[in-house]
Amino acid sequence: MSYDAFNTRVMLRAMEQVKSPRTFLKNTFFAEDNLYDKDNIDIDIYDTKRRVATHISEEIGSVDVSRDGYSSQTYKPALVSLERSILPSDLYPRAMGESIYGSSTPNDRQANLIARTLSELDEMITRKEELMCRQALFDGGVTISGAGLVTTKIPYDIPNETLSGANLWNTATAKIIDDLIRFRREVLKNSGMDANVVVLGAGVYSSFLNNTVIQTLLDKKRLDIGQVTPEYRFAGGITFIGTIQGLDLWAYDEFYFDGTNDVPIVPNDKVLVGSRQARTEMSYSMIYDADIGSFSMPRVVKSWSEPRNGTKIIQVKAKPLPIVHQPKAFYLAKVI
Repeated sequence: MSYDAFNTRVMLRAMEQVKSPRTFLKNTFFAEDNLYDKDNIDIDIYDTKRRVATHISEEIGSVDVSRDGYSSQTYKPALVSLERSILPSDLYPRAMGESIYGSSTPNDRQANLIARTLSELDEMITRKEELMCRQALFDGGVTISGAGLVTTKIPYDIPNETLSGANLWNTATAKIIDDLIRFRREVLKNSGMDANVVVLGAGVYSSFLNNTVIQTLLDKKRLDIGQVTPEYRFAGGITFIGTIQGLDLWAYDEFYFDGTNDVPIVPNDKVLVGSRQARTEMSYSMIYDADIGSFSMPRVVKSWSEPRNGTKIIQVKAKPLPIVHQPKAFYLAKVI
């Protein structure tokens, strides 16, 4: 049996070898991938209360306890579908970076083009997923829009506040550590979960480092209240700042191109406090295709030919949707 580099299953195996971009928000807060074998996904929002048992007369027996409330909505994740053509002429010229005396054959170039095409299309979808995670956490919900779609927003009601005046973190009177402790307490009060991670926008990080109390922590290296030791830990614009009161602080400087400008993934003026234990997920619904069948996978790859000009077209599809089942396990503040 001949080897077909454009076969769907062959390209799916190749896709598994693709190294995706760094995705700090997805990896931190939406690390669990769930695959659904249907179009629609039920989003259950949980809101638990700290209810206390009551005393009761033995003649009455017991108190009937209702379940904690939750709301449920059904959504159909929108399709993300990208394609790119490989022309016959792409297989003959010298490839980028290849020696002018290179000995690669058209078949070699075809294999390299397929790998590069799969990688670039996957990277674009991965960045879309990271942007959707940003919307879920920082923008009040995920916005679904695009060609042929009616713009809708899947709301996640994350508690939030806006500081003002002398409380702003870019003022000399800011009480940053007090605010962080208060934000952490709000998460605990609202959800019963311990907040353990903080994500700072670039402007917030700058104000944080310029604060006199924080500079004291930097000078003394370690106090009982915590440790601040900024460290560029990973690729992808991620900086581990330090730990304060059990909160790991991170700055994240990744960007996406909105068609006009490079925009930071994390808003410049906001700080997010959250729990890694919050129930969240990155969901993927079923993708149907009349030619290759149905797939419950994060990515589906397809190719076809245009016989008239010998062009091959590679297509990558996904139906991702980040879900925040416990929005009250987060707290968002605009602090500058």
